[in-house]
Amino acid sequence: MGSAALIPAIIAYIADITADDQRSKAMSWLGASMTSGFIIGPGVGGLLAEWGIKTPFYASSCCRADGDDLQSVAAA
Repeated sequence: MGSAALIPAIIAYIADITADDQRSKAMSWLGASMTSGFIIGPGVGGLLAEWGIKTPFYASSCCRADGDDLQSVAAA
């Protein structure tokens, strides 16, 4: 799923679960976390590439699998 579908869904979810007085704080935390990922991600990928060109992709898939596990636990 690309960011064209993912980011609006995240914003809508944040808007649904937060109270009106906390919504701007939650949206700013969301923006800060996404921007931090854009800044830190390439550096981490470059460091992981020292062990091989495929290592960043393996690490990304492991993080994705962990996220799916956490999502299923949170939904239960």
